[in-house]
Amino acid sequence: MRNVIMLTAKRTGSTFLMEALNSHSNVTCYDEMFMRTRGKKEKRRGQYLYGYMKTKKNMNYKQYINWLFENDGAISFRLMYPHLTKHKKVINVITADKIPVIHLTRKNYLAHYLSSQTKKTEKVNIDTGTIVKSMASLKSRELHHLKQLKGNQVPYIEIDYDDLFGSVEGNKDNIKNYGAFNIKSDQITYINKQTSKKICDFMEVDFKVLYSNVTKRNSWNIWDHIQNDKQVRKTIGKSDFSYLIKGI
Repeated sequence: MRNVIMLTAKRTGSTFLMEALNSHSNVTCYDEMFMRTRGKKEKRRGQYLYGYMKTKKNMNYKQYINWLFENDGAISFRLMYPHLTKHKKVINVITADKIPVIHLTRKNYLAHYLSSQTKKTEKVNIDTGTIVKSMASLKSRELHHLKQLKGNQVPYIEIDYDDLFGSVEGNKDNIKNYGAFNIKSDQITYINKQTSKKICDFMEVDFKVLYSNVTKRNSWNIWDHIQNDKQVRKTIGKSDFSYLIKGI
């Protein structure tokens, strides 16, 4: 069994994948282990606090990550791009120790941008002056981190958001708020078989189809939430991302 780090941007399906990894009996996936929390010192998802361990245990980044990986089974946690800006030395530990990485991306940069803008709101006007720049920035960050992994021969797999979702069972009953703009319900969404196998093989655990009961708050068609869709289509159509709206 193999410990890994899930590296990703926000609004890329990391909560869904985190819960899906936890559906495997030999995998434990924690939340953002470099985020700030208060009053939580237990080893629980989302409650590791690097500042606490640094202050109380004199842990550096390498020691902290090793501490996270102490438990039995395959351990993972999600690391967001902004964490690498704030904690710049983390990438040095990853590359030096060749810590395997699941690089979760969302190649539909338009859907990613719209998802970050709509959130809970039914209909919004999108700023057409920044949309192309924002998509280009995300693409640049993805390529930058991919270059770091490749250049340092870090074992990694790349999983795209659109390759996560397979069959769905049940209904959205007993809905509960869960995380940022996600819901948790009785409905189960499976990761498709091919992607599940790719992940299990990479983590060196027995194959099973992974699943999660975390799903989207908004509809699957993000255009349902955009008021100025014509202007958005026109702006994207004139950019290097025009391929994203063909056939829409």
